[in-house]
Amino acid sequence: MVFVLFLILLLAVSVVAVERMAQMHEVTTQIVACPLPATEDLVRFNSAARAFRTTDYRYLVTADAVGKRSALARFEVLRTEVDKSLVDYRGTIAYREDRNHYDQLVVDWRRYVDMHDAVLPLSAADNIPAASKQMNGPMRDCFLGVEQQAAAMADWNRRVGIGLSQQEDVAFKLSKMLVFGLFLAAILMGGAASLLITRSVRNMLLHVRERQLAQEALRAKEQLYKAIVANASDVILIVCADGTVTYASPSVAELWGYSPAELKGTLALDMIHPDDQHRAQTFFGLAGDAPATNFSGELRLRSANDDWVTCEVVANDQSAEAAVNGIVMTCRDITERKLFEEQLAHQAFHDPLSGLPNRSLFLDRLDRALLRASTHGRSVAVMFLDLDNFKVVNDSLGHDSGDEMLVEVATRLRACVRSQDTVARLGGDEFTILLEDIVDPEFASEMASRVARALNTPVQLKGHEVHTSASIGVAVSSGRNELPGDMLRDADTAMYQAKAAGKAHHTVFDPTMNERANERLEMEGELRRAIDQGELRLHYQPIINLESGTVTEVEALVRWEHPVRGIMPPMRFIPLAEETGLILPLGRWVLEESCRQAREWQLEFPTTPPLTIGVNISPRQFAQSNLVSEVSRVLKETGLPACSLKLEITESLMMVNPEATRAKLMALRDLGVRLAVDDFGTGYSSMAYLSRFPLDTLKIDKSFVGGLGEQAEADAIVRAIITLAKTLNLHVTSEGIETADQLMRLNDLGSDLGQGFFFSRPLTSSALHEILRDPDRIPRLADTLAKAA
Repeated sequence: MVFVLFLILLLAVSVVAVERMAQMHEVTTQIVACPLPATEDLVRFNSAARAFRTTDYRYLVTADAVGKRSALARFEVLRTEVDKSLVDYRGTIAYREDRNHYDQLVVDWRRYVDMHDAVLPLSAADNIPAASKQMNGPMRDCFLGVEQQAAAMADWNRRVGIGLSQQEDVAFKLSKMLVFGLFLAAILMGGAASLLITRSVRNMLLHVRERQLAQEALRAKEQLYKAIVANASDVILIVCADGTVTYASPSVAELWGYSPAELKGTLALDMIHPDDQHRAQTFFGLAGDAPATNFSGELRLRSANDDWVTCEVVANDQSAEAAVNGIVMTCRDITERKLFEEQLAHQAFHDPLSGLPNRSLFLDRLDRALLRASTHGRSVAVMFLDLDNFKVVNDSLGHDSGDEMLVEVATRLRACVRSQDTVARLGGDEFTILLEDIVDPEFASEMASRVARALNTPVQLKGHEVHTSASIGVAVSSGRNELPGDMLRDADTAMYQAKAAGKAHHTVFDPTMNERANERLEMEGELRRAIDQGELRLHYQPIINLESGTVTEVEALVRWEHPVRGIMPPMRFIPLAEETGLILPLGRWVLEESCRQAREWQLEFPTTPPLTIGVNISPRQFAQSNLVSEVSRVLKETGLPACSLKLEITESLMMVNPEATRAKLMALRDLGVRLAVDDFGTGYSSMAYLSRFPLDTLKIDKSFVGGLGEQAEADAIVRAIITLAKTLNLHVTSEGIETADQLMRLNDLGSDLGQGFFFSRPLTSSALHEILRDPDRIPRLADTLAKAA
């Protein structure tokens, strides 16, 4: 009876044990079949990170705004994909070591993204050399660190089996419970049966665990390799000893247009460019001589559509591996990179606006030209061009119009030269021309004249007809081993001489110009000190009402009281001030001091109407956007009525950009300021233009006044100017009156005002103060007529 009960109990326990073991087997089977989400997350991370890196290069070389915006959008998509893959991977972490790997990967990736964010503004500003240096240096090293960390994590996952250990622990706990149950059963049924069941279960679990680990490791390795090969942006080939392709990765279809099966069995050399085949054979020979060693080089490979694809090839002989049995070739398409490098090289030596060679390329060609010239006994010439009044175009019409003019100038210069000559843009409004193979030095002067004529044709900018000219300096080699930099400097020096001579000229360099250039440089420094240290003085020339003989206006004329050279007239330093920009602080001081002095005289010598002060405005001053507000400020600070200030501009300045000039003159007129055209008759304005400008006075140039009574042409011109002024309801001031005969003729012709040495030279403020106190010191027309009678 007891034995029967023992058998029944043993049967019941056995049934329970079998049931538990079946459940454990089912769990184990599920564990073995479970995929590895962590490996898939790493593959997604690698794919997105590589695409992010590739987009960095594309953004660098993309010149158009649409391409750059597209690249920026692509960055955001890829960054989101990388972050999501990292978040998904983090959800599978179960061990501290895996957590450390993950934290290091995040740190490395964020470091790369920070470097990317720092370089992005350089790429956006087209600072390609600086951006390229960063991307191919620190950023490349950082990205390699990211790839190495991801590979280390994949290897760890493969060995440890991320996520499966938790399920294995559950299975192990179930086994312990089963063993415990068997142990209890063994107590009831006997130690022998209990030990037998426990040993059987434990052996089974060990077998299942070993099998699971082996299968999981194999599956993880296969999945990793498949994912890497399937998503690789490179083509992977295996070439056996006889040169036959035995394997081609799936990426060959997208990159080269072949199917993997189509390449299998073909000769690798048939795909290589004929000019590269010898190098390829040497390349493969080196790889075969050093198994398991990487050898890299560049080869051109034929695509399915017969295009040649430039590839960076890494070869590694894996013939010792039975599964490979050949040389593994990893081929990366660098065709775009080579094109990018060519574009970068072009941008490094060419002006991006005009497409002309820049300074570096120009000096290189000049160096080569000088060497050839010395060999063949010929000469070369360098022409240095600086556009006249180009800043006025930029300030009035905007920099877009200025760029348009520079492109048009570049086109005209190209049309002027021969095929062997070089036109370059050094920057701003400066151009250079290299003339090679010159026999007669006069050819350079003829070419300068041809260029001047080409530039003389007006340019249409935003509906405006803009006139341009250039000051040109010419330097001709003498065969005395000149250096390129010296010739460029000499041409530059000659250009400044041409500009000082009145612009729109060309000047050929001679050695004495260096002395004048040094003197000019010295004078520039002295002029800066003169403005700062108060060495400038104002002289005032009275302007007389010819009918009444009274002083109604004075013109302010600046002088430089040089501590060594004495009093210097404006023609000695005003052109230099205009070129260097010193005219702006100088002109501001003249305006302030003139208005202050005029108001002081008005208060001391009140007249009806009040005394008017005339102030000359230079082209550079007039081009300033804040001119109107600056004049308004000075009038308020000095208390001078606006109607007592007459601003004088030149006739040529009005014609640079008539519409912009008119708008600014109208703004000045709205302040109440009076406006005059100085040196009228020397420019090229017309009645149609004059009628559009809000002018008050025309000032006849002294060159016409000086010919009155001696040249019939001068009489006719002065009569025509006065008639024109009266037609337009403008006052007339005649400059340069030196004789009584000139005074009487001008009065007969109808001139309203006059100034010149006949009345008075420009005077200091104290000397003019005495004249305002005693007006009888000024010769009157009535007295002159009485003497003539």
